[in-house]
Amino acid sequence: MWVLVLLNNNKNYLKEKISSGQPVIGTWNTLGSPLISEVLARSGFDFLIIDFEHGPFDINNVYQYVNACERYDCSPILRVPSTSNWISLQALDQGAHGIMVPGVESKKDALSFVSSTKYYPK
Repeated sequence: MWVLVLLNNNKNYLKEKISSGQPVIGTWNTLGSPLISEVLARSGFDFLIIDFEHGPFDINNVYQYVNACERYDCSPILRVPSTSNWISLQALDQGAHGIMVPGVESKKDALSFVSSTKYYPK
């Protein structure tokens, strides 16, 4: 099981479409290149799942994947490899529209992860 947390960024294209009842289409990106992210975003997807669990991505360059997506109104969702909050907060600091985490085994795990993605005082 996995958990997806969508953020209230200034412009979260995916969240807006889901909220308005529109269908959304996205894909996985496991190729660690901002250029690949841009090509996929430009092809018309509503979101890209940028897979840090299985792809050769660099946490220091999240902003490049985010920028490549946002240029084409595509929401970048980062799939992080674990529920460790440091990587989620790094992704959010660099502009990810959402975080996906694998290996969630219970409601308690899910709530704990969601809580860890909130900034103080929330």
